[in-house]
Amino acid sequence: MTVADLYNTLNSLETWPSFVIDSRKIELDSVFFALEGSKVDGHDFVEQAIHLGVSYVIGQKECIDHPKYIQVDSSLEYMQQLAQYRRQKLKAKIIGLTGSNGKTTTKELLQVVLERKFRTESTVGNLNNHIGVPLTLLNFSPNIEVGIVEMGANHVGEIEYLCELAQPDLGTITNIGKAHIGEFGSFEHIKRGKGELLYYLKNHLRPFLYLDHDTHIVDMVGHYFNAHPIGGSQHGTFQYSSGSDSPASIVFQGYELVSRLEGRYNQENIAIASAFGIYLEVAPLDIQAAIESYVPSNQRSEIITTSSQNMLIADCYNSNPSSLALALNNLANRAEEHKLAIISDMNEMGEFALKEHKEILYQIVDLGLECILIGSEFSRALQEINPGKYCQWFNSTEEVKVHLSSNHDISNTTILLKGSRTFGLEVLIEHL
Repeated sequence: MTVADLYNTLNSLETWPSFVIDSRKIELDSVFFALEGSKVDGHDFVEQAIHLGVSYVIGQKECIDHPKYIQVDSSLEYMQQLAQYRRQKLKAKIIGLTGSNGKTTTKELLQVVLERKFRTESTVGNLNNHIGVPLTLLNFSPNIEVGIVEMGANHVGEIEYLCELAQPDLGTITNIGKAHIGEFGSFEHIKRGKGELLYYLKNHLRPFLYLDHDTHIVDMVGHYFNAHPIGGSQHGTFQYSSGSDSPASIVFQGYELVSRLEGRYNQENIAIASAFGIYLEVAPLDIQAAIESYVPSNQRSEIITTSSQNMLIADCYNSNPSSLALALNNLANRAEEHKLAIISDMNEMGEFALKEHKEILYQIVDLGLECILIGSEFSRALQEINPGKYCQWFNSTEEVKVHLSSNHDISNTTILLKGSRTFGLEVLIEHL
């Protein structure tokens, strides 16, 4: 069955189906793509999917003879082609969003702002790669007016491909930092990779919105006539506070937008969401209400007050040199007397791992922060740099949990929890 034939068949159904690659998420009339992974093969669940009442199963192996099973050369490529075909049929305006830090928070802020005026949907979770973006496009409702597509990458060329799938009508880059530098191979490659969104929009004469104080992005924008600055000191559109901002807030066209997000680094995310709102003619009062009502979750700049009267800044979902440096500076600038940073190794640093972890230790020394360090990369860095008596090192999060369980003297303290997802720092929350 061709992609066009399948699309037309699905489009004729009373309700547009859901699309899944995880057999545990199968619903009645959904479409299941049997992908062959390194650990799990979706073809092992084809019979189960049909038994559960799917509309179709797409697979690449001869595993069953059934009218609901469509065998193709590549399940993944077929899913990507169907997503691209579906995108061309959608009447919604698509916003492409990428960047080294803050993508998911900005995406969520964008959604709460734009849904004040439009039927808006966005990438669920962090489904932002060559598998997640097709699923996002396929799962958008037929009647949406705005779709926000988060795009992630760790190699040059990936954003370019995701743009071909999503075909964004406008977009932005939150910032350019050192996330995934081990995979990209250099900072210049990161700039090139993130800039692929800009180049796509430029070549298709579509708007690109950016903050004019991110010098790396400004350098890439250059003379492109269709690129629109959305704030910063030169334009006077946004007024940022100095130092720590808790909660993060900006003044925007005379309106003070006070969020529930922690940290000055979130001011830019608020600014991007607000500027898109104005660009798409959302009323300023609605923008203000949306920003103020947004509640962060999933350990992304989430503020948690514990029974020990500790205030936790839970940012446990990801960590890289750029975002960790900002988080540490924010903690140091806070007014509270007692502060503690619990931070883990930064993953995906490759050959830059030792250098980047040493830089964090130098920063800790300069800031005079009390820290708990976790992981083998910090262990390597500690062999060359002594950050002082206020730093403790542990091999794993589990060791820190045991340490905290037997030491109940941390109270009335502002604590930053910042680490790569694999360390699972959120398990420490109940012990603080």
